[in-house]
Amino acid sequence: QGSLAGEGSPVRIAFMNSADRPAFGAPGIDPRWTSSAKEGLGTAYHTSCRVWFTLSHGIVNEIYYPTVDQPNTRDFQYLISDGETFCHEEKRDLDHQIEYPERGAPLYRVTNSEHSGRYRIAKHILADPHRSVLLVHTKLEIFDESLARDPPWNFGLIIKARFRIVWGHGRR
Repeated sequence: QGSLAGEGSPVRIAFMNSADRPAFGAPGIDPRWTSSAKEGLGTAYHTSCRVWFTLSHGIVNEIYYPTVDQPNTRDFQYLISDGETFCHEEKRDLDHQIEYPERGAPLYRVTNSEHSGRYRIAKHILADPHRSVLLVHTKLEIFDESLARDPPWNFGLIIKARFRIVWGHGRR
């Protein structure tokens, strides 16, 4: 049995227009393509949602908004570190599994596990059917007691995009 961190804390992403302000570090690097080895494609069932996303290597690797031909985000993933001995990038350093929990439902369950089984990240990913929002419910499970200590891990979300992040707290 592992201890849980972040359970019941969904991440809600609301898109916003940032054309009026230059991005931090502008102009940034030249655009690059993400991996073409897609393992999933998603959107909501209702036309009021204008978000599309792709999955590859255990992460949401593209988010399209406001139209399917306009990539807005690349490599939506976590970096995990104990602050001393390791720093893991989800897409490069973990083993990936993508599942479809409900047949016909626009929902993915993505599980990324550390190679030696010390921890795993479980995510449920879907687009909100009535708003242009990508919902990602994330749970970090720790199985190695040496990692379950105070202060807690550094668990950071790395996103290259034009939107704001609203962290949810507690259960609803």
